[in-house]
Amino acid sequence: MTIRHAKKDRIHSDEREVSLDKMDINSNDKELLDSTYEVYDTKLIDDSVVIPKGLVKFILSKEDSSNLSPEQEGLLEQIAENHAEDLENPVYVDISDNGALEID
Repeated sequence: MTIRHAKKDRIHSDEREVSLDKMDINSNDKELLDSTYEVYDTKLIDDSVVIPKGLVKFILSKEDSSNLSPEQEGLLEQIAENHAEDLENPVYVDISDNGALEID
């Protein structure tokens, strides 16, 4: 994406939340963003929370994230530490009725 190239120095310096300008987006970027937008239901996006643990980004529903116990959060940390190379981001997680973490 050209958009990353426009801000690459700031991104590579680990600056967080680098703002973008319309001038940074070319037609290829717009096409990619539009196709990505079409793939994901906005309701799913609005109802999701990202929980980063190391290199792994876990995606939970807002409801599940608010019910996440310290033990379950610890399990996510262990999974991220011990199995990051086996996982492909983002990693979707549900909490079953009996409290088990269901990793997709």
